Amino acid sequence: MTTAKFQKKHLRILVGVLMLLAVLGLSSCALFQAPNKYVTEVRGRVTIEGTTDYSGINVQVRYYDYEAYTYVVLAASMTDSSGSFAMTDVPLLPERVDYQVYAWKTGYADADESFSIYYGYDGSPFIFNNMKLHCQKKMVFDWVWKEGDGSSFTGGTTGHDTLYSYVKASKRSTQFDFDCAAGADCYDTDIGFYDDDDNPTYFDAWSRRVWDMGAVPLNSALSVPSSGGKRWTYITLMVGHTYVLETDQGYAKFYVVSLGNAE
Repeated sequence: MTTAKFQKKHLRILVGVLMLLAVLGLSSCALFQAPNKYVTEVRGRVTIEGTTDYSGINVQVRYYDYEAYTYVVLAASMTDSSGSFAMTDVPLLPERVDYQVYAWKTGYADADESFSIYYGYDGSPFIFNNMKLHCQKKMVFDWVWKEGDGSSFTGGTTGHDTLYSYVKASKRSTQFDFDCAAGADCYDTDIGFYDDDDNPTYFDAWSRRVWDMGAVPLNSALSVPSSGGKRWTYITLMVGHTYVLETDQGYAKFYVVSLGNAE
């Protein structure tokens, strides 16, 4: 065999081996590559406080898109009279691990549950049977606001107001700004009033420090405590308790006179 023929033969063999390795390599990648999405079923039951007809509740599977600053709905359903719902073939992305099952109906507080998936998820359905929508609540409270460092509430502005818990499409006041109510400049809202499945009847003071002074009358809180206080937290409201909190331009204290269902 001439040198030229020998070289051509080995060149063909080499090309063939390279092609075989390329095919095997592609097959291996296809075989072991993680899927770009999973499909699952989400089902469960949602009830409503104060009634036995649970029909017409909107239920969605969604996630929050942090780049677009909005929720993306992956599937939607509506409950029957028993509160049951089911969504099949819900597409889930394995790289996005935080999903929300969101239930709402006009006139009630929303409810939600969360779940996550990871690569290797086996497709098992997600079942949520303990979601509940709450009626709108109201809080009647007395308050005092004082501009300054909180060393004394003496001579502060006083008030008596009603705040309603957040529900879908409500036009009632669900947030309160003590500075604004006292006649000072209006900036950020100080508290928001909520009632949901996780925290019945609570308020959110956002970044403000909050002190629960306990079951004491409003006039017993003479000044802001020198230390402590909670920040970035939800506070469960209790009738007969006095609370102290920071505001944009001073400090406020309020006393919960009553809590109950809105008319």
